Amino acid sequence: MKKILFLILSIPVISFSQKETSETMNNEPIAKKQKKELTLNGHTRIDDYYWMNERDSKPVLDHLSLENQYTEKYFSSFDGLKETLLSEFENRIDPNDVSSPFTLNKKTYQVRNEEGKDYELIYLLDGNNDKLFLDEYVRAKGKSFYELGDWAPSPNNEMLAISEDFIGRRKYTITFRTNKNNKFLKDKFPKVDYIKKAYIIK
Repeated sequence: MKKILFLILSIPVISFSQKETSETMNNEPIAKKQKKELTLNGHTRIDDYYWMNERDSKPVLDHLSLENQYTEKYFSSFDGLKETLLSEFENRIDPNDVSSPFTLNKKTYQVRNEEGKDYELIYLLDGNNDKLFLDEYVRAKGKSFYELGDWAPSPNNEMLAISEDFIGRRKYTITFRTNKNNKFLKDKFPKVDYIKKAYIIK
């Protein structure tokens, strides 16, 4: 009898949840169509959503805002589960995690994390005298977004090349540093696509 009663009481809850989801889906933002003809090599095609290519324009940003609001409302019923999972993930991560040492050009390095910092630290290992080689936290300071793509020392270890993304669109800027004084050169290669390795030939 208790099981039957439990099932009967559960039906209205499930129905309400389905109704709420249905109402949310009915308010799904639909991107408007704006016909644009694109011709290349004698072939013309129609792109109704070419206007979304202007990613920083007000119409695009307004539509993205509506989509974000829709997504947030759609998944609002999972907020409790989301917080539970995030808390579990965080508890399983060592805030002071370190990588295994690795060697480049006969120099040994290690990537380290420090509790309270969002970015990694790259150390040059030299016996008991470990030296901070590259601090991502310093490079990210004052930036709304930062990602270190990759880095590579020159064959003689005098220079360092790093690729960095400051806007979050995988548009990397290659910058060069003199390792002796840790000063970065003015020379840069901006807006480089799909860069992961940057090497210096000297």
